[in-house]
Amino acid sequence: MQRIILTLCLIVTLPTLALAQTGERPVPENLIEINNDLSMAFETPHTKWAKPYALGSIRILFMAPWYQGSTDGREMIELMQRFDLDAYAFHILGGNTLAGDGDPRWYKDPEAGTKRFNRLTEEPFDVFFINRVEFDSLPDHVKSKIEEQVKNGSGLVISGEVKLPAFVTGEGEAVSDDPRDGTLYSIGEGRVIQLPEREQLEFDLGWEIKLDYQMARQGRAILRAANREPRASLDVEILRAANRELGVSPGDPPPTSPIPRKESGLLFSRTTCRNAPEGTEIHLNLRTAEGERKLYGDIRIGEEGQMWDHGLGILSEGEYFVDVIARSDKGVENWATASFEVVSDRRVASVGLKKDWAEVGEVV
Repeated sequence: MQRIILTLCLIVTLPTLALAQTGERPVPENLIEINNDLSMAFETPHTKWAKPYALGSIRILFMAPWYQGSTDGREMIELMQRFDLDAYAFHILGGNTLAGDGDPRWYKDPEAGTKRFNRLTEEPFDVFFINRVEFDSLPDHVKSKIEEQVKNGSGLVISGEVKLPAFVTGEGEAVSDDPRDGTLYSIGEGRVIQLPEREQLEFDLGWEIKLDYQMARQGRAILRAANREPRASLDVEILRAANRELGVSPGDPPPTSPIPRKESGLLFSRTTCRNAPEGTEIHLNLRTAEGERKLYGDIRIGEEGQMWDHGLGILSEGEYFVDVIARSDKGVENWATASFEVVSDRRVASVGLKKDWAEVGEVV
């Protein structure tokens, strides 16, 4: 038995000794791809806001910092779950180095990162997405290639509290009244959108719902930067009927959230869709802040578009989101959301036991 164990130890140990003597490492040939892989193996709760997308997939190159414990690179995967993206990634080391450059021990080539970047950018990207990285600190060849492609029609999204690239000049235009939608700059034939720092979420009940809407906003910025915004217009708003007898006929102006629970039965959503292909289906559902969904139904629209009112029913206290997605046989044509809050003056005053003692097996 001792002879058998010794033989096994030699079998296991000798290859290790050989590696130690030669100094070689068992490094995969495609380590540069492995380390920049955008694996979809771990799926988180999400809404497919535009996947598949009626106007086709977006070819995108994502750049994010890498450091121990960083989750910045995960945001591209979160976007890929929700949007039709042909995505590639580069991790940035130390704020200014492409992963793969300057480390021949692992990548067998001190310019492995640069060569991969040059290979990927031979075909123009629809969008570059740079997340929490200072553009002007990137290597010169990276900056010049991105600038060249943007001026020729590619899009660029800059996210986070970082400076705009030096080549972005002139006055930007607010995308909407909501500053979270960012600022748009026209540079040559391309578009640059600067997004503010995404709110960092606490991992409490409902955090994944908040992330879902944050990603919807970033995805919209990607489509806008690529000049591939939806052709169909879609809008949803929350209105209040004058009284129950009038049903969903609007009487009063849009309600101001929060809405008293006793008035929640008067609420309805109004969805308007135009310029969508005939036969497009509108999917509407109501979602709570905890993620519970209630499907209110589907409707197939005609050539001239559709306006659709739907009563939401009596609701309990809480925050609510109305999600509307328009899908044709080509994919998602557009999506829209609205939110509101319902409050109640009823509260749990106290919690007590029916009796303060019990025999074994009895209910307290």
